[in-house]
Amino acid sequence: MDHVLSNASINVEDKHSHEVITALIQLYSTKVMHLEKLFNFNDFYNTLIGGVCDEAGFSMKPTVFFIGAYSTGKTTFIKNLLGKSYPEMNISPEPSSDKFNVIINGDDDIVLSGAVATGLPGSPFNTLSDFGLDFVNKMVTTTVRSSILTKINLIDSPGILSGVKQSINRGYDFCAVVRWFAHRSDLILL
Repeated sequence: MDHVLSNASINVEDKHSHEVITALIQLYSTKVMHLEKLFNFNDFYNTLIGGVCDEAGFSMKPTVFFIGAYSTGKTTFIKNLLGKSYPEMNISPEPSSDKFNVIINGDDDIVLSGAVATGLPGSPFNTLSDFGLDFVNKMVTTTVRSSILTKINLIDSPGILSGVKQSINRGYDFCAVVRWFAHRSDLILL
């Protein structure tokens, strides 16, 4: 199964790519990290300290994060972008999915539970397990054969609910999870 999640990352088997990523990690660790700590940068922005400063984080494909109210077309947009339906896709006028769905390229349509996606060594999603079992049970990784997914990863988020429902019914810190995905995404579509 770990080969499935390696599709979420750029192929680092290329010796040159591996050397560049290693150099970036070393540069960050020796030249930037101590300045972030000294100036308390972490107080107002979640930096690479804490999980992304590793080979899996640096080698992750560009990621597009879809977020918005429920029933606004996030999943429909992804379906049209891919040109087909995919497992775990549920389109409805009512709130239809309460899961974060990480959509990556794969040879077959496979759905991996959040426990698998966050538990595999070297997975770019390892630190998501810090949000607890309630969140991990609300996450899936879906592999889909698609030419667009050879270049990018997509994240389909559950719809934002209004008022008290947003914080009480989730069972995990929704805002913190959204922040985690947003900080690691290259484009956010709202």
